[in-house]
Amino acid sequence: MNVKVFKKVSREWVEFVMLNRNRHISHPAHTYDIIEGPIANDNIVIQIRLYEQNRISIDELIERLTYSEPTHQICFCTIASLYALEQIENNDFNSVLDKTSDILLDKIVLDFKVTETEAIKILYPSMVYKHLSNAETQFYQKPWQEIYKILKEEIKDQL
Repeated sequence: MNVKVFKKVSREWVEFVMLNRNRHISHPAHTYDIIEGPIANDNIVIQIRLYEQNRISIDELIERLTYSEPTHQICFCTIASLYALEQIENNDFNSVLDKTSDILLDKIVLDFKVTETEAIKILYPSMVYKHLSNAETQFYQKPWQEIYKILKEEIKDQL
């Protein structure tokens, strides 16, 4: 996943917030799958407007925002990131699913010469992954090589 984490309010975070609120550019203004960091709430937006109007400096803006104790958020921006949220109740099953998915993603990247993000967009919507992520099918108990062979057949027409 293409993930961006802002650990605290910073110049980079302010510029990112302003970029995403800029009405003069097409949106989305980034290509991240997941973004984590402080929330730009109403108080923060007011401070940003003061900065945009040149009424305060960037340093003063950051100082004001640093002490405003913003709340924290995780934003899932793409379908691929939402597929990663699928909840599984059985921890053993979850562990096998995670390991198998990682192997399948690596194989897709290597064999089809695509990026990891593209591999995610291939794997998670596939029928193979739907079967793999359903514990009742017990598909996850098959060797990863067998699962990958079936997946390659399914996706060969996509690539």
